[in-house]
Amino acid sequence: MKFNYRVLSAFGVAGFATAMAVAQVTLNPIADARIFSEVPNANLGGDGLGVYTEAGVATHTLLMFDYSSLVGQQVLSATLRFHGFSDFGSTAVTTTNVYLPGKTWTENQVTWLQASSGNAWTNPGGDFVGTTGNQGTDPFASTTGNMFPFPTTLEFDVSSLVIAQVEGSLPNTGMMLTGVDGNYWLWASREAGTAANRPELIMRTIPVPEPASMVALLGLSGCLYRRSRRK
Repeated sequence: MKFNYRVLSAFGVAGFATAMAVAQVTLNPIADARIFSEVPNANLGGDGLGVYTEAGVATHTLLMFDYSSLVGQQVLSATLRFHGFSDFGSTAVTTTNVYLPGKTWTENQVTWLQASSGNAWTNPGGDFVGTTGNQGTDPFASTTGNMFPFPTTLEFDVSSLVIAQVEGSLPNTGMMLTGVDGNYWLWASREAGTAANRPELIMRTIPVPEPASMVALLGLSGCLYRRSRRK
Protein backbone atom coordinates (compact mmCIF):
# COMPACT_ATOMS: atom_id res chain seq x y z
CA MET A 1 0.00 0.00 0.00
CA LYS A 2 1.43 3.37 -1.00
CA PHE A 3 0.96 6.42 1.22
CA ASN A 4 0.57 9.87 -0.19
CA TYR A 5 2.48 12.39 1.92
CA ARG A 6 0.41 15.27 0.61
CA VAL A 7 -2.76 13.55 1.83
CA LEU A 8 -1.18 12.89 5.22
CA SER A 9 -0.04 16.50 5.52
CA ALA A 10 -3.45 17.89 4.57
CA PHE A 11 -5.23 15.61 7.01
CA GLY A 12 -2.77 16.28 9.83
CA VAL A 13 -0.52 13.81 11.63
CA ALA A 14 -2.67 13.76 14.76
CA GLY A 15 -5.80 13.34 12.68
CA PHE A 16 -4.22 10.45 10.78
CA ALA A 17 -3.41 8.66 14.05
CA THR A 18 -6.78 9.14 15.70
CA ALA A 19 -9.27 9.12 12.81
CA MET A 20 -10.71 5.81 13.97
CA ALA A 21 -11.02 7.06 17.56
CA VAL A 22 -13.45 9.92 16.94
CA ALA A 23 -16.18 9.79 19.59
CA GLN A 24 -19.44 11.62 20.19
CA VAL A 25 -19.93 13.07 23.65
CA THR A 26 -23.27 14.58 24.71
CA LEU A 27 -23.59 16.77 27.79
CA ASN A 28 -26.65 18.27 29.45
CA PRO A 29 -26.24 21.58 31.26
CA ILE A 30 -25.38 21.55 34.96
CA ALA A 31 -27.13 24.94 35.28
CA ASP A 32 -29.50 27.02 33.18
CA ALA A 33 -31.72 30.03 33.74
CA ARG A 34 -33.87 32.61 32.02
CA ILE A 35 -33.62 36.29 32.97
CA PHE A 36 -36.45 38.71 32.19
CA SER A 37 -36.38 42.52 32.04
CA GLU A 38 -40.00 42.88 33.23
CA VAL A 39 -39.16 41.16 36.52
CA PRO A 40 -35.56 42.36 36.92
CA ASN A 41 -35.14 41.05 40.46
CA ALA A 42 -36.75 37.66 39.89
CA ASN A 43 -34.75 34.45 39.65
CA LEU A 44 -36.18 32.12 36.99
CA GLY A 45 -33.65 29.33 37.33
CA GLY A 46 -36.33 26.66 37.42
CA ASP A 47 -38.36 27.90 34.46
CA GLY A 48 -38.23 27.11 30.77
CA LEU A 49 -35.56 28.78 28.67
CA GLY A 50 -36.09 31.34 25.95
CA VAL A 51 -35.26 34.56 24.20
CA TYR A 52 -37.64 37.42 23.65
CA THR A 53 -36.99 40.97 22.45
CA GLU A 54 -39.71 43.47 21.60
CA ALA A 55 -40.54 47.07 22.50
CA GLY A 56 -37.85 47.28 25.15
CA VAL A 57 -38.84 44.02 26.85
CA ALA A 58 -36.34 41.18 26.68
CA THR A 59 -35.56 37.68 27.90
CA HIS A 60 -32.10 36.10 27.80
CA THR A 61 -30.99 32.53 28.53
CA LEU A 62 -27.90 31.27 30.35
CA LEU A 63 -26.41 27.77 30.30
CA MET A 64 -23.44 26.12 31.96
CA PHE A 65 -21.74 22.85 30.97
CA ASP A 66 -19.19 20.84 32.94
CA TYR A 67 -16.24 19.89 30.72
CA SER A 68 -14.35 17.85 33.33
CA SER A 69 -15.25 14.58 31.57
CA LEU A 70 -13.29 15.77 28.52
CA VAL A 71 -9.88 15.52 30.19
CA GLY A 72 -7.54 13.88 27.69
CA GLN A 73 -9.88 14.66 24.79
CA GLN A 74 -9.61 17.25 22.05
CA VAL A 75 -12.90 18.77 20.89
CA LEU A 76 -13.29 18.85 17.12
CA SER A 77 -16.80 20.34 16.93
CA ALA A 78 -19.70 21.25 19.21
CA THR A 79 -23.41 21.69 18.54
CA LEU A 80 -25.82 23.25 21.03
CA ARG A 81 -29.34 21.80 20.63
CA PHE A 82 -32.66 22.95 22.12
CA HIS A 83 -36.12 21.44 21.97
CA GLY A 84 -39.04 23.86 21.62
CA PHE A 85 -42.23 24.04 23.63
CA SER A 86 -45.43 23.57 21.67
CA ASP A 87 -47.33 26.56 23.02
CA PHE A 88 -44.91 29.43 22.46
CA GLY A 89 -42.70 30.67 19.69
CA SER A 90 -42.33 33.22 16.94
CA THR A 91 -44.10 32.63 13.64
CA ALA A 92 -41.70 35.10 12.04
CA VAL A 93 -38.17 34.29 10.97
CA THR A 94 -35.94 35.58 13.76
CA THR A 95 -32.29 35.34 14.83
CA THR A 96 -30.83 34.14 18.11
CA ASN A 97 -27.18 34.70 19.07
CA VAL A 98 -24.78 32.90 21.43
CA TYR A 99 -22.31 34.88 23.53
CA LEU A 100 -19.84 34.32 26.36
CA PRO A 101 -21.09 35.63 29.73
CA GLY A 102 -18.71 38.19 31.17
CA LYS A 103 -19.17 37.00 34.75
CA THR A 104 -19.63 33.78 36.65
CA TRP A 105 -23.32 33.37 37.51
CA THR A 106 -25.37 31.16 39.83
CA GLU A 107 -28.48 29.34 38.63
CA ASN A 108 -30.68 29.96 41.68
CA GLN A 109 -29.53 33.57 42.13
CA VAL A 110 -29.08 35.08 38.66
CA THR A 111 -31.53 37.81 37.61
CA TRP A 112 -31.73 40.55 35.00
CA LEU A 113 -29.67 42.77 37.33
CA GLN A 114 -27.25 40.41 39.05
CA ALA A 115 -25.11 37.41 38.12
CA SER A 116 -25.28 36.12 41.69
CA SER A 117 -26.16 37.51 45.11
CA GLY A 118 -24.18 40.69 45.66
CA ASN A 119 -22.57 40.46 42.22
CA ALA A 120 -24.39 42.84 39.86
CA TRP A 121 -24.06 42.69 36.13
CA THR A 122 -22.26 45.72 34.72
CA ASN A 123 -24.98 45.84 32.07
CA PRO A 124 -28.62 45.09 33.00
CA GLY A 125 -29.61 41.91 31.17
CA GLY A 126 -26.13 40.48 31.56
CA ASP A 127 -22.58 41.06 30.45
CA PHE A 128 -22.05 39.05 27.27
CA VAL A 129 -19.31 39.32 24.68
CA GLY A 130 -18.60 37.88 21.25
CA THR A 131 -15.48 36.90 19.35
CA THR A 132 -13.99 40.40 19.58
CA GLY A 133 -14.58 40.71 23.33
CA ASN A 134 -17.09 43.54 22.96
CA GLN A 135 -20.44 43.67 24.72
CA GLY A 136 -23.30 42.32 22.60
CA THR A 137 -21.48 42.20 19.27
CA ASP A 138 -19.88 39.56 17.04
CA PRO A 139 -21.60 36.48 18.54
CA PHE A 140 -19.85 33.13 18.62
CA ALA A 141 -22.85 31.52 16.92
CA SER A 142 -26.19 32.51 15.39
CA THR A 143 -29.24 30.68 14.10
CA THR A 144 -32.06 32.17 12.04
CA GLY A 145 -35.45 30.52 11.62
CA ASN A 146 -38.88 30.09 13.18
CA MET A 147 -40.31 27.77 15.81
CA PHE A 148 -43.27 26.45 13.88
CA PRO A 149 -44.45 23.84 13.10
CA PHE A 150 -43.92 21.94 16.34
CA PRO A 151 -42.27 19.87 17.63
CA THR A 152 -38.96 21.33 16.58
CA THR A 153 -35.32 21.64 17.54
CA LEU A 154 -32.93 24.57 17.26
CA GLU A 155 -29.19 24.10 16.81
CA PHE A 156 -26.12 26.33 17.05
CA ASP A 157 -22.57 25.59 15.91
CA VAL A 158 -20.71 26.62 19.07
CA SER A 159 -17.45 24.88 18.15
CA SER A 160 -15.20 27.93 18.47
CA LEU A 161 -16.56 28.88 21.89
CA VAL A 162 -16.51 25.38 23.37
CA ILE A 163 -13.04 24.55 22.03
CA ALA A 164 -11.67 27.76 23.56
CA GLN A 165 -13.35 27.03 26.90
CA VAL A 166 -12.14 23.44 27.01
CA GLU A 167 -8.59 24.45 26.08
CA GLY A 168 -8.64 27.30 28.61
CA SER A 169 -8.13 30.27 26.30
CA LEU A 170 -11.59 31.51 27.35
CA PRO A 171 -13.16 31.11 30.81
CA ASN A 172 -15.96 28.62 31.24
CA THR A 173 -18.62 31.07 32.32
CA GLY A 174 -21.12 29.19 30.17
CA MET A 175 -23.16 30.65 27.33
CA MET A 176 -25.74 33.40 27.01
CA LEU A 177 -28.39 33.54 24.30
CA THR A 178 -30.09 36.74 23.17
CA GLY A 179 -32.48 37.56 20.34
CA VAL A 180 -32.94 40.32 17.85
CA ASP A 181 -36.03 42.53 17.99
CA GLY A 182 -39.19 40.53 17.36
CA ASN A 183 -37.62 37.29 18.55
CA TYR A 184 -39.81 35.01 20.69
CA TRP A 185 -38.68 31.45 21.37
CA LEU A 186 -39.14 29.21 24.41
CA TRP A 187 -37.30 25.92 25.00
CA ALA A 188 -37.32 23.08 27.49
CA SER A 189 -34.78 23.49 30.30
CA ARG A 190 -32.62 20.94 32.10
CA GLU A 191 -35.51 20.42 34.53
CA ALA A 192 -37.79 19.14 31.76
CA GLY A 193 -39.68 16.00 32.79
CA THR A 194 -38.83 14.33 29.49
CA ALA A 195 -35.06 13.82 29.47
CA ALA A 196 -34.88 13.80 25.67
CA ASN A 197 -36.17 17.40 25.59
CA ARG A 198 -33.41 18.83 27.77
CA PRO A 199 -30.73 21.05 26.18
CA GLU A 200 -27.78 19.14 24.75
CA LEU A 201 -24.20 19.94 23.86
CA ILE A 202 -23.13 17.38 21.26
CA MET A 203 -19.39 17.18 20.64
CA ARG A 204 -17.05 15.20 18.41
CA THR A 205 -13.79 14.46 20.21
CA ILE A 206 -10.51 12.59 19.74
CA PRO A 207 -7.92 11.55 22.33
CA VAL A 208 -5.10 14.03 22.80
CA PRO A 209 -2.02 12.27 21.34
CA GLU A 210 0.71 11.33 23.82
CA PRO A 211 4.09 13.04 23.19
CA ALA A 212 5.74 9.72 22.31
CA SER A 213 3.04 9.01 19.76
CA MET A 214 3.51 12.43 18.19
CA VAL A 215 7.29 11.85 17.88
CA ALA A 216 6.68 8.52 16.18
CA LEU A 217 4.12 10.01 13.82
CA LEU A 218 6.38 12.91 12.94
CA GLY A 219 9.09 10.39 12.14
CA LEU A 220 6.65 8.48 9.96
CA SER A 221 5.60 11.62 8.15
CA GLY A 222 9.23 12.52 7.50
CA CYS A 223 9.88 9.07 6.08
CA LEU A 224 6.83 9.31 3.85
CA TYR A 225 7.91 12.74 2.70
CA ARG A 226 11.36 11.48 1.70
CA ARG A 227 9.82 8.58 -0.17
CA SER A 228 7.51 10.92 -2.04
CA ARG A 229 10.43 13.15 -3.04
CA ARG A 230 12.34 10.20 -4.49
CA LYS A 231 9.44 9.30 -6.82
